[in-house]
Amino acid sequence: MTERNQSTLKSDITIFGATGFVAKYVSQYLLAASIDLPRSLKLTLAGRNSSKLKSLMETLLQQSAAARTNCEMDIFVADCNDNEALIQMASRTSVVINCAGPFEVFGSGVVAACALTGADYVDITGEVEWAGSMRVVHGGKAASSGSRIISLCGFDSVPSDLSILAAVQALKEASQDKSKVAIKSGCTWHSAFGAMNGGTLHTALDMQPDMKHCIFESEGERKGKIRKVPFMFYDPLVLAHPMDRFHPNSAERKGQLALTEWMNQLPSFDSFLKSGVS
Repeated sequence: MTERNQSTLKSDITIFGATGFVAKYVSQYLLAASIDLPRSLKLTLAGRNSSKLKSLMETLLQQSAAARTNCEMDIFVADCNDNEALIQMASRTSVVINCAGPFEVFGSGVVAACALTGADYVDITGEVEWAGSMRVVHGGKAASSGSRIISLCGFDSVPSDLSILAAVQALKEASQDKSKVAIKSGCTWHSAFGAMNGGTLHTALDMQPDMKHCIFESEGERKGKIRKVPFMFYDPLVLAHPMDRFHPNSAERKGQLALTEWMNQLPSFDSFLKSGVS
């Protein structure tokens, strides 16, 4: 693994797609959190439109006392199709927070740049199949450079993850034998008001599941035959390590996971009462 020289980096955090709907909330949160840091936060606002980035920076400086007292801000212009600019952006920062979706359209170059340069990467995507493909394509390169690629850090995943973590911690506190604490399954209810933002709506419209792959086996002895349990949208092991995902004996496990997913997503009595989704 290659060690990065932190002293040469010009930015602690770079927000890519900084002028977008979600990114503005991310910026505001980081500025508020910077008050408690022992030194100034170096924050870069990145995107393709220089004038919009400058306007956003000026607005944040006017609205946030933290931005004026404990934060050093700059901008970086980079288009998602300009690989050289993306590499330069990743080379100068510790972490890239990617808020520019749909990620299958706009995000692959950003992941590639971070995997190459060793910058850590976080995004807010809910595009599971895309995230899995990024692991297959860039996992080896990221391991060599020291880059940590962490997708699915938005509304689609974080509430569920935190709920399971809280449940495990509560069970450990209540259990005498903490080594045997385990969660077999979990269900999180989400309640939302208002409409989707533009990026989320664009993603939903663009997502086209590979129905052939969902219905027919694609590897092993049953290749080409109808799956015993069809996938709902994509391979249940799409986010697993490639050695597990593509293992010759993974078909049975995928079938079990697919069945669980179908059962979780079928309407239940609770869903009608709570108007939620599992």
